Amino acid sequence: MLLFLISIFGTVNSFIIFSPDKGLRNDIGKNQTFHKASAPQYKTFIQRVDHFDPSNKATFSQRYLINEEFYKDSHMLYFYINGEAEMAPTRASVGYTHYLAQKDKAMIVALEHRYYGLSQPAKDLSVENLKYLTSQQALADVANILEWIIHTDKKEQEIKTVVVVGGSYAGALSAWFRMLYPHLTVGSIASSAPVIAKESFPEYDESIVGALSEECANKIRTANEQIEQLIDNEAEFKAMEKATSCTEIEDRVDFLYTIADAVAYSVQYNDDEGPEEKQTIKKLCTTMSKPVTDTKKEKDYLFEFIGELLKDQNETCLGFSSAREKLSKTVIDEESGGRQWFYQSCKEFGYFQVYSGEKSLRSKRIDLDYHHKLCEDLFGLKDVDKNVEETNNYYYGKNYVGTNVIFTNGGIDPWRRLSLTLKDSNANRLENDIITEDGRIERQNLSFRTITGGSHCSDLSTPAQGDSEYLKDARKLIADTIKVWVDNSPVGTGKINTNSTLFLVSMLCFGFFVIFAVVGVVFVVMSCINSRKAKKMQMEAEFTQLSKGEKNMGYGTEANAIGFDYKISKM
Repeated sequence: MLLFLISIFGTVNSFIIFSPDKGLRNDIGKNQTFHKASAPQYKTFIQRVDHFDPSNKATFSQRYLINEEFYKDSHMLYFYINGEAEMAPTRASVGYTHYLAQKDKAMIVALEHRYYGLSQPAKDLSVENLKYLTSQQALADVANILEWIIHTDKKEQEIKTVVVVGGSYAGALSAWFRMLYPHLTVGSIASSAPVIAKESFPEYDESIVGALSEECANKIRTANEQIEQLIDNEAEFKAMEKATSCTEIEDRVDFLYTIADAVAYSVQYNDDEGPEEKQTIKKLCTTMSKPVTDTKKEKDYLFEFIGELLKDQNETCLGFSSAREKLSKTVIDEESGGRQWFYQSCKEFGYFQVYSGEKSLRSKRIDLDYHHKLCEDLFGLKDVDKNVEETNNYYYGKNYVGTNVIFTNGGIDPWRRLSLTLKDSNANRLENDIITEDGRIERQNLSFRTITGGSHCSDLSTPAQGDSEYLKDARKLIADTIKVWVDNSPVGTGKINTNSTLFLVSMLCFGFFVIFAVVGVVFVVMSCINSRKAKKMQMEAEFTQLSKGEKNMGYGTEANAIGFDYKISKM
């Protein structure tokens, strides 16, 4: 369901394929040119199916990509977590991560998420076989392959510094990985990361409304009212299906959800600085502003926009939608992740985009009951609210306890409401927290940036000449923060950084050690000297006393004097 739409990790030139069944998908690299050497081939890693049951010996082949085109003894690695979709072959070859790797002379590893693409632990997607599809298992996958790469596969490179990267759902995974496995990474980039699980998410629709002009939003509401008035009439419903090329969708609420998703897409992935096909808000509102006639109503213009959107994305209505016709299929389709993602939503996160009130741009029929019924019909899952609560208890929700994470969010991205931001007051702050000028909570070294006008995961696209100053500022924050992490890392990059806090503290401790050592040596030497002096004085006194006694007795004086002089001279 447009639960996460498609996370765009791609570059500004990437061709975005919107499909709710592909979750928060980022189709990085489509319609892009890149150096041939930068497109590595898929590799497979034998991964455990269940990391938490030692008696379960089952394994599966998990795909990953590794790119070493820029690597030059930096001992540094960027680890890219792919989200809830098939991993594109160019995942390790384009985007801002690729740019950072080139700058830092680092290697890149990208991992396909279990149950998506060709990384399949089971023969089909039946409910029984989906039980190992959890975020906790996915995080353990990352830890397992990362340890293997560092200690076995790339042992000779002596990887010492790892930065984990992810956007959207994978951005949440990136933040959670840093919290649960801090020994394996110096920090994480969490772009548009919904780390707060929430069953009912009306704020999503509120953000969509806020990003549009009042006139445009009113036109869309009117179109929705017209559609709802006609949708229960069989003949009218068939006519609307035909007008939108959505003839494969039988459920009326699924159809209404598809209409709402088209509007949401225009906001979530809008790029005012990009090419014309990416200026989707402008395109939507321009279409909706056309004059109403007896034959052309607001709903007809909305259908017109949807048709153009599907054409631009080279997508079918069914492929675009989250209709149950797709979600019920248990046959594995490497290009589709809709069933898997909806299972995760019911099992862990919620994120259900529902009607938000009279200003909402989606139907009243799209409510929690609608989503609950889907969860139960498809997977037999009922207690979604308890599942969501357990997720927040495990990962701490807004009370995130990790360190060294950069949370970036687009200013018009609806998902920022479930991420950690200072602007929306999602980040839990203590009374005595110090917030630095660059937007960082000093206590946990958490950095935040809300990109004005920015869309979903826009900061993870490849830097381009037309990028806004706000986007450039966010990327600068990322690069500068990573440098601080590396410089202050206990292992660093193999170079001594005389400006790092760790170096200064180490030198201070070493200085104290040297002072104490010198004082100790001087004390021992002086004690020995004083001891020898005291012993010598004692023997001289004994000699003097003995000499006097022998003189009085009249014998042996000269011989004994010679003997005592010899002993004293040897002291």
